Amino acid sequence: MNIQSNTIDEDQFRSFQEFLTSYNKLSELCFIDCIFDFTSRNIQKKEEKCTVNCMEKFLKINQRISQRFQEFQMIANENTISMAKRLK
Repeated sequence: MNIQSNTIDEDQFRSFQEFLTSYNKLSELCFIDCIFDFTSRNIQKKEEKCTVNCMEKFLKINQRISQRFQEFQMIANENTISMAKRLK
């Protein structure tokens, strides 16, 4: 196995870990906020609606943060390139 293959495996593992962490955080937050009736095995309509709304909001915010981070990275990269050109 070569070094590049190990790096890809590590990146995939790290990405999967981040996904699981995010999923667990989402599950915990929405469960705490939305599930309140433990007297029945059935999920009440209110709980189900709350959970769906919670999940959608979490995913939209997560996507928005990712977009902003990418925009920030692009600006930082452009600034680095422009500084490098000035130093030449």
